[in-house]
Amino acid sequence: MKRIAVLGCGPSGLLAAHAAKKLGQDVTVLSVKERSPILGGQYLHIEIPGITGEASNVTYIKIGDTRGYSQKVYGKPDVPCFRFPAGEYPAWSLTEAYGNLWDIWSDKIEHCCVGPDDVEQLCGEYDLVLSTIPRDILCYRSEHPFERQLIRVAQGGTLINPHVENVVLYSGRPRDSWYRTSNLFGHHTTEWSEASIESVDNTELFDLFDMPPNEDEARQEIWLMGGFKPLRHGCDCHDEHDNLVWLGRFGQWSHGVLVSDAFEQAQQAIKEAEQWDR
Repeated sequence: MKRIAVLGCGPSGLLAAHAAKKLGQDVTVLSVKERSPILGGQYLHIEIPGITGEASNVTYIKIGDTRGYSQKVYGKPDVPCFRFPAGEYPAWSLTEAYGNLWDIWSDKIEHCCVGPDDVEQLCGEYDLVLSTIPRDILCYRSEHPFERQLIRVAQGGTLINPHVENVVLYSGRPRDSWYRTSNLFGHHTTEWSEASIESVDNTELFDLFDMPPNEDEARQEIWLMGGFKPLRHGCDCHDEHDNLVWLGRFGQWSHGVLVSDAFEQAQQAIKEAEQWDR
């Protein structure tokens, strides 16, 4: 049995902790004890017994081309995307899975704020450290670049018929300001890059969803939030620690990372660590 520290208690962190516990390890979760909001119809691509509920089939529809999609999302046409081609795939609600993980792990989280100066000590105390904390937070050199793409998300608005469930529509067409719209697990969501939505005025935005822009009550049914997608980084802080593994989209600071990857990659890291003593 190895002593494992998991940094962060978002979905990726608790998935990593659960993976370690399932493999019989001594697990400690270190994080600011705050439940992460799960916005929109996010989902997992793998089943985790006791955590995920019943599977649903999600249909991916793609219009336009991949280069056009990458240009809209990432500002560059050659950024790889789409790990899954158009078609139908089983999926499990992340809202439900994270709720179950939180019920199991919330009382076990050691509330603390982990910073860059804590990493060396943690790597000395634990056999393996799995970090899902955003990598820029644990960077101690301000000159290290962390590239990101700003996005805007309309919660409560979709361009898909609301009676058609569990569908994601991706657009690589230049004429569409948005790049992704979905109806997933009862959540209606549409996404833009920050640059794309700046060219869309409020009237056009609410016309997309057939919402009268002059009615306050109707406008409140859809709300916009900001966020970003991590792209790549140039940070080598803590690379000297062989027992530190970065997990999750923000821990790895890379695009194309799925939430479910944290569960599988944590298992792989633990199995590799078990080989150290052999």
